[in-house]
Amino acid sequence: MTDDLAPALELAAAPVVAEMAAEASRLSIEARVLAASVEDWTHEEANECSLKVSSWKLFLLGLDERRKEITRPLDAAKKSVMALFRPAEEETKSAIAVLGDAVRVFLARQRERALEAERAAHAQAKAQAQALQAQAAQVRAAGDPDTARALETAAAILPASAAAQVPAAATRLEGLAERDAGFGYEVNEAELPREYLTADHVKIRAVVKAFGAETNIPGVTVFPKTSTLARK
Repeated sequence: MTDDLAPALELAAAPVVAEMAAEASRLSIEARVLAASVEDWTHEEANECSLKVSSWKLFLLGLDERRKEITRPLDAAKKSVMALFRPAEEETKSAIAVLGDAVRVFLARQRERALEAERAAHAQAKAQAQALQAQAAQVRAAGDPDTARALETAAAILPASAAAQVPAAATRLEGLAERDAGFGYEVNEAELPREYLTADHVKIRAVVKAFGAETNIPGVTVFPKTSTLARK
């Protein structure tokens, strides 16, 4: 593969590349000098500058062609290397996705189980607290306010105590860590406010190209455009 790249690397190091870079720098300086005096141009000077722009575009095409002479073999070599690694990359990505999804399913189920356990403990503690409250009322009615207060206090702290005893979901794993990834969303475009809608510029450009100034799309203003071309 190195032998295939040798001509391209030699061309990249050739004096002509440095010469073209120097010429490009000269053109850049000349363009700024000429543009600075645009208010004082005569028609002849404007015409001369127009010809310069045309010739510089041709120079730019030459730069692009030289660049492609160098990059074509490099691109081919890169594609060959990418093709060599692609099967292994795709298989590895698939393996990561499959097992990673399984890990996320496991963690989600762990959280669900922990939530169910917490709800069950809360329900049990609530029932026990109600029983203690009822017992406290009976004891108070029997003339024992101190015992009644003790039972009421136990009933008040029972839900929090029961929740604290529920083990947290085991969601911490070695190798992988969950993080907050924000929120996902689905869109019902029929209800979406107008400011969130995106114009389909591909379709709009096709209509404008076909109908030009006769384009009739509400909200779209058509205007003429010009561009400079290098004359051959």
